Amino acid sequence: MYDGCRCISCRRQLESEISAGNHLAAVFREENNDTALPHPSCCYFPSEFYRQYRPTFLPDEEVLAGQEFANFLSGTGQKPDSGIGVGFTVWKHQLPWKKLYRSNKRNDHFLLAGLYGDVIFHLGAMSWTDRDFRKDRSTSPLTATLDWSAIVLRRLGLFRGPVAGLWRRINFAASRPLVRKTNNVFENILERLKTDPHEYIRYLRGE
Repeated sequence: MYDGCRCISCRRQLESEISAGNHLAAVFREENNDTALPHPSCCYFPSEFYRQYRPTFLPDEEVLAGQEFANFLSGTGQKPDSGIGVGFTVWKHQLPWKKLYRSNKRNDHFLLAGLYGDVIFHLGAMSWTDRDFRKDRSTSPLTATLDWSAIVLRRLGLFRGPVAGLWRRINFAASRPLVRKTNNVFENILERLKTDPHEYIRYLRGE
């Protein structure tokens, strides 16, 4: 499964990682503080892997509520995100996998417009209306404090009803400047891609 690779030579490179003994090769967003998440922008694996382990991007409710999944999250420090089911599968069965790290020489954003292993390009957040990223939020004292307060309220069992509603209203207003800034960065990236995608990839590579 992959959405960023479009050339035969890239596919051959991914296949070589499987031939080297890995069960899959996948984008790994260390810059997003991921620790055990093969990101679904590119999860490349042989059919044998799928037939044997039946991985899913999101496990069913029974798995999510189980102790083994809780052990996975606490043991790896991974936050639930898209692709968490594949991460859980490789963790559960202790399977080796090739992490494709961000390889940009230039960055217009810490997470958007990423090259991974110099074979995959992932734009990121194409379908989002509000591009509100955790690491961006940490740069603002207000949104960082709001995120901290949400964690505390959840631990106390208070993040519900009117309290949760009030938090969301405050958060919506507080996050607008960051969202507008990131949305503008995204639109600039998208325009450069539409104008000359090859030139933009060369720019990211530092060429």
